[in-house]
Amino acid sequence: MKRLLTLMMICILCMGQVLTVCAEEDIPDYTQEGQETESETETEAPPEIKPDDEVSTEDIVLYSEGVVVLDMDTGAVLYSKNKDRKLYPASITKILTAYLACTRLDLNGEITFSREALDGIDIWTDMNIGMEEGEILSVDQALHALMMVSANEVACGLAEAVSGSVSAFAELMNQTAASVGCTNSHFVNPNGLHDDNHYT
Repeated sequence: MKRLLTLMMICILCMGQVLTVCAEEDIPDYTQEGQETESETETEAPPEIKPDDEVSTEDIVLYSEGVVVLDMDTGAVLYSKNKDRKLYPASITKILTAYLACTRLDLNGEITFSREALDGIDIWTDMNIGMEEGEILSVDQALHALMMVSANEVACGLAEAVSGSVSAFAELMNQTAASVGCTNSHFVNPNGLHDDNHYT
């Protein structure tokens, strides 16, 4: 049975390579040297907005539900859309989690993943790196998994390493947010998985 499965896998891989080569060879090239293709001539670059340009809000196309642009020196709001609307931050939550982990943990330290850190994560639908109970990552590795892969179970592991539990870490998140002026935010987890009480 193993030999049959191995043979089938080899055939599938070989067929995939043959199909790829055939597909590449079958694409006709209608352009002559020096000619632009139709897509190159039709594609326009987005307008460039320079610092001195006067820009109307009608010139700005945004797909986000909420946006705020601030002047870093004065704190003045330069542009906003739904700036006071309650929104769910989803994985943007992990920025605060990473900040707290960076400021409170040694990057060379280790995190051993507990059953509690893995609970609540659906390995089939929630982003994760497949950590299992008892596995160990360095804090540095965990931060990379958190910010590059958006690993939800790693967020919980970091939370436990910082505060002992996810709920205690959520309290720390709320205190930290309030201390920097985010008075209309409330966090209940370190990863941003949806909860009606997790908002900004």
